[in-house]
Amino acid sequence: MVKKQIKKEVKKPDFFIRALLHAHQWIKTHLKVCIFGGIIFGLCVTMILLYVFHLQKKNDELQYRLQEASNLFRQHLITGDEKALFKAEEIFGSIAKEKKKGVSEVAELYLARIKEKKGETKEAKDRFQKIRESANSSIIRELAERALK
Repeated sequence: MVKKQIKKEVKKPDFFIRALLHAHQWIKTHLKVCIFGGIIFGLCVTMILLYVFHLQKKNDELQYRLQEASNLFRQHLITGDEKALFKAEEIFGSIAKEKKKGVSEVAELYLARIKEKKGETKEAKDRFQKIRESANSSIIRELAERALK
């Protein structure tokens, strides 16, 4: 009797195979729904990938502009070129308006430093104070603190 039950169990398809067969049968009967669902799923995945690519490209652009502006500021420090300082201030201002954490805070630090170079010490101190209070990074807070001393 036990052998008969074992033989019956062995002859029955297991759960996984039965599930696959049932899914295959359901897909056959609902082919249009499956195709439509696959297309929607593919579009969703494509949209997500494009959005991630867009964010990465925008972040790379911000990093490039930050590097360009810091090079212009460094050029002003070395040569005293006022046009480079003006262009750097313009670029840092546009980056600060983006309100991206980290990058905009660095741009604000540079803007405060530029104001200090131009002799606008009150405005520079106000900027440094604002950065010190609102910065998320301890390094940026420390840099603003040192600039205030």
